Parts: sequence; structure tokens; C-alpha cells
Amino acid sequence: MKIAFPFLFLLAIIGTSCNSSSPNHPKNDGDAEFKNLSENLITEDLAFSPELGSYLGFHEYDGKISDISMESLKKELARAKKYDEILKQFDTNRLSERAFIDFRILHNSIKNEIFNFE
Repeated sequence: MKIAFPFLFLLAIIGTSCNSSSPNHPKNDGDAEFKNLSENLITEDLAFSPELGSYLGFHEYDGKISDISMESLKKELARAKKYDEILKQFDTNRLSERAFIDFRILHNSIKNEIFNFE
């Protein structure tokens, strides 16, 4: 359940960068803001699921395991809902084509995570 969410967007966001010099979209001033937002989300997600971080080769997560207590799961669901609301408010017109694709992948992954938790 938890592995599919971060794995999808980690590959998408880490694998592609927000390129603010895209010739097709001169107004890409939202790319940097989205990059910071997505990096914060990834950092928080890997803190909740350190096994994934270790699997992806981030050695700072080696030997750590997820806290799957009811309290921790409730906090994770609240965090996902918080980011869902933030992304709903995000002005996607300010994103380059590439960043917009990453945005959609990330937002759909969060919606999927919320659906799986509830």
C-alpha cells in the first residue's frame, strides 16, 4: 500500500527536473516553488517510510523501519490531506509543461494514498 505512492512520484520528480528555461512556457515562475514543495513532501514521506529510502539507495534510512501504529497512520493520513489541500490551491498556470506533468503525478499519488488509507 505505502510503497506504490512514493515510488511513483520519487521516480517522476527525482528523474525529471523542473526546467524553468522551457522555450514553450516563458512563465515558469512556479517551478521553483513546486520543486521545494515536492522535495519537502518526499523528505516527509521517506521519514514515514524509511524502508523505501533505503531501497532507493539513501543510506541515511538504512536500518530504520516504519512506525505503523494507529497514531502514526493517522498522522500520515493527515499529512497526505494537508498536501492534497496545498496542491489544490497551487496555481498550475505558473508551471512549465514538464513541472505540470510532475505536479499531476504527485497530486494523483497523494489522492491515491488518501483513498488507500480511508
